[in-house]
Amino acid sequence: MSLGHDAVGQRLRYMRKRQKLTSQQVADAVGVTRSHLCAIERGAIKSPRLKLVQELARYFDVSLSELVGEPSGTLSDEALRIAFLYDNVVPEKQRAAFTNLFEQYER
Repeated sequence: MSLGHDAVGQRLRYMRKRQKLTSQQVADAVGVTRSHLCAIERGAIKSPRLKLVQELARYFDVSLSELVGEPSGTLSDEALRIAFLYDNVVPEKQRAAFTNLFEQYER
């Protein structure tokens, strides 16, 4: 699921700085490298994995919808199930093809 656009990274950076945390502290807490977290914050990673976004939302004690910038409650249970299947069942090569297709569609 293409949850991430630059807005996710911007919100993530805002929440981290508001709590006076370093990128290393957050990265360690959610199990990613500092460089990976920084790439999300910069918008270099356009589609972070749903599992990671969920971990970040839990860490910052916000809803998934709040972190991804959706009005509260707009991500249905069905959308979350599809995102989970996409992240955990669809092979990575196919995910890349889907991501490219979605990005072309958004343009």
